[in-house]
Amino acid sequence: MFNFFKKPTFSTPLFIIASLIALILLGFFSVFFKVNSLYSEFLDKQKNDKYYLKNLNETDPLITTVPDINKLLAGPIISQNDPSSGPETTPITIVIYSDFLCDFCQKQETILKTVVQRYPNKIKLIWKDYPENNQRSLSFQAALAGRCAMEQNKFWQYHDLLYQNNTKLNQDKFIELAKQLDLKEKKFKQCLAEKTPQQQIKNNMLEANALEITGIPFIYVNQQEIMGQISEKELIAIIEAELK
Repeated sequence: MFNFFKKPTFSTPLFIIASLIALILLGFFSVFFKVNSLYSEFLDKQKNDKYYLKNLNETDPLITTVPDINKLLAGPIISQNDPSSGPETTPITIVIYSDFLCDFCQKQETILKTVVQRYPNKIKLIWKDYPENNQRSLSFQAALAGRCAMEQNKFWQYHDLLYQNNTKLNQDKFIELAKQLDLKEKKFKQCLAEKTPQQQIKNNMLEANALEITGIPFIYVNQQEIMGQISEKELIAIIEAELK
């Protein structure tokens, strides 16, 4: 038993109260150091990435609350781990959280593609996976297949084929679509079984949860959030405002 106040004589009520306080403090500091350790690890892993963090309120010198990592992130992480198109440096960065089995997402991406073509060399488009939270689901497996196409520099072509065939998807179809793009079949199959692309998808999902994204499609135009479908006209208006 961890005794916070160590005295030779202790009445039972005081002993119980002191013990409870000690346990609470012990638990608090354990959680605090664990959170800070995880957060440091998170930053180390993401040190080559661009990310936005919310400003922490540091007015309390005693730190009476433990920072919640899920509330620290203020915007999407811009990382080379995720599929992207467009120049490296642009005035507009669009990030879309999407799912290949989402019909609304497919419609939104059709609009998005048209708008991106309207602004050559001004928009960088980044894809973030937000499939079902089930690795065996077709939703997750489609995201995984997309990641494996990315390893052979064919993500966007494979992305289009996945959407075009999203009512017919299965493991055989993933391989068939890879063959259509002349991907190396052995390498593609090996990738489907690897942990790295699976973890990249999970990282996207954790990121989306930390940003409190509850529905897709979800788009960031720079740091402006757009949930659900948006028309071409509305998207153009937002981009024009960002370019001013």
